[in-house]
Formats: sequence, C-alpha cells, structure tokens
Amino acid sequence: MRSASLVASAGLAAERLAAALLALSGLTMAACREAPAASPLSDVPVVGAADDPAASFVGSWRLESWTTAEGAARCGGEARPTGQIMYSLDGHMSAQLGCPEPTTAASGGGEETADGEDDEELTVEEARRQMTRRHFSYYGRYTVDPDARTVTHHVLGSVSPGWVGEDRIRSYSFETDDRLMLDADGAKLVWLRNPPI
Repeated sequence: MRSASLVASAGLAAERLAAALLALSGLTMAACREAPAASPLSDVPVVGAADDPAASFVGSWRLESWTTAEGAARCGGEARPTGQIMYSLDGHMSAQLGCPEPTTAASGGGEETADGEDDEELTVEEARRQMTRRHFSYYGRYTVDPDARTVTHHVLGSVSPGWVGEDRIRSYSFETDDRLMLDADGAKLVWLRNPPI
C-alpha cells in the first residue's frame, strides 16, 4: 500500500514538473518573439546592393599574373606568382602573395639567392626584402571610389611594418566579372575569381 502511494506521489510530482517546464518554455519562446536579440554585427557597415561598386569585389581571388612597373615578370624567369586576395561584405580585406622559393646554389658557406647575393652576407633589411619577395601579406579594410576607379586598402597589419596604418590605393578594372586587374604604383596584378566550393 505504501509503495503504491509513493508511486502515485512521484507520478503527480512528475506531472507538475512537466507542466511547469512547458509553461516556462512557452514564456521563453514568447519573450524571444517579442524582443529579438540585437546582432553583434548590427553596427558593421555592409556592402550594399548589386549596383554598389564594392559588391563586384566581394569574394576571393587567386593571383594569375604580376608584373613590375617596368613590365618585367615579378617572380622572374618561368616562376609563376602565387597569391590570394579576399574582400568581405563588411568591408574587410586580406592579401597574401609571393613568388616560389628561388633557386639556390652553394656559395661559400651560405646559399645564393635569386638576386645573386650570399644570404650569409645580407643585412637585416636585405633579408627582409628577400623574404617579402617570397611571401608578402597584409590585411585591413577597403573602400571603393567608382569615380576615380580606385580601391583603397586601409592597412591594419602587414609583414612589412612600414605598411601598417597606411592607405594603399589601387587603380582597378574588371576585364570580366571574374577577372580583376589592380594597378599598384605601376605594378600590374591580375586576379581571377575563385569558384564557390
């Protein structure tokens, strides 16, 4: 008799608990419908409609070619440049680009770089120049001026300390929707849009 009474009490307690949880979940759902939480990104400017010139930049691009202001291939010889540049909807960008490792040959105790310099004799500045020739990256925000046909990279961080805090202005042209040419002080970089994954 006592065990039957305990079972009945437990059943009643379980019913009351279930009713309380159901009521609480209903209140919680109603509160969510009435007062949606603000998005943490609500204050971040977003690239506008399709007619916004910045919308053409949004996405990721791979480096097809890179020539210097003098018209020479940036990586020299048959080496092809590598790189990727990305433009986000919220106005951020990042770029990584460079040349494959140069051919090296033993020279005295060090290795000879593609520029014919022994890397054991390089100054810090020369070594930095050699490294950034092989790989260069930076990131920041970007703005587009359609009248001037320029995109400005507002650099927040870079492997080159001198770039940090600077605005790097690039003339641009879209040869097609998926082919972007940037002119950086005479150097020409051709980027191809990466297909979606």
